[in-house]
Amino acid sequence: MKPTTAFAAVLAACACSLIISARGYGETTYAIKMFAGDVKIISGGKPSAAVVDRVLADGDTVVTGRNSMTDLSFGDSGLVRIQESTRVTVASLKKSAGDPDLKLSVGGILVMLSKLVKGESYQVMTNTQVAAVRGTSFQVTADGDGSQVDVLSGKIMVNPVADGTIRREIQEYVSENQSLRLNRNAVREIIAKRRKMVISKLNEGDLERLAEKFHRIRDSRGYKRLNRGLRGEIEKRVNRIKKRRADRTGKKISPAKKRVIKKRMRMRRGPGR
Repeated sequence: MKPTTAFAAVLAACACSLIISARGYGETTYAIKMFAGDVKIISGGKPSAAVVDRVLADGDTVVTGRNSMTDLSFGDSGLVRIQESTRVTVASLKKSAGDPDLKLSVGGILVMLSKLVKGESYQVMTNTQVAAVRGTSFQVTADGDGSQVDVLSGKIMVNPVADGTIRREIQEYVSENQSLRLNRNAVREIIAKRRKMVISKLNEGDLERLAEKFHRIRDSRGYKRLNRGLRGEIEKRVNRIKKRRADRTGKKISPAKKRVIKKRMRMRRGPGR
C-alpha cells in the first residue's frame, strides 16, 4: 500500500488504533534519536526543523518529506521509525486506558517494542482499525482509503473502528507474518455483519522487505542511541526472526558468514558486552 493520498476526509469517517503494550497509564516521553532529510515538527501550529534529542510534547506532529525519515525512542520500551511522506501526531503522553498514543494520518511507521509487563498499553491510531499487542514488531501504513498492519513478530488483536468508536465486540487476531487491511467500506460491512475481517499471509517478497526494514534499524544512529537493555531485547528478537526465516527457507549460513555476523553484533553491543 503506497501512502501518498491525503487523509483528512477519512479521519472524519472512521478511526483506527493499534493498542500495543509498552507502558502503564502514566506518562512517558518520545525523543528524536536521529533523522535524515526533510523532517519537521509542528508544535502549537508552528513548524520547525527536527533536532536530535528533542523531546516531543502532547499534540506535536512529525512530518517527513520524500526520501526522509526519523527514529523516535519511546521511553525505555521501544523505537518508532517514521518513514518517508508520513504525518504522525503525539496524541497523549499522560493517558487513561483506551487513549491513543500516536495518530498516524498518512504514511507509514515501524514499531519495535520490548516485551512489556501486564497492564501496560500503547496505541497507534490510524483510520480504520484498532489492534492490541504486547511486545512485538510491526508496520502500520495509512492512506486516504484505509489502513494496514503487517506483523513481523508477535500477535495483534484487531477491532474495527467507526465514527471514532472502537467496536470491541468484533475482534480478530493478526499473527506473525500476517497482514490485515481495512478500508472504510470494509469497516461498514463488518459492523453490519455482512462480512468478516480477512487476514492474509504476507507473501515471501513482502515479508523479506518488511524484515529488511527492521534489520536496517539496527544500523541507524537512532538505534545506537537507545539504552543497552532495549538494544539487547531488539537484537535478540531480530536474530530470532532471521533464524526462523532461515529455517523456513532452508537457507544455511556459512561459518565465515556466522563469524562476520558475530563480529558485527559485538561491535553494535560495544566494549565489555
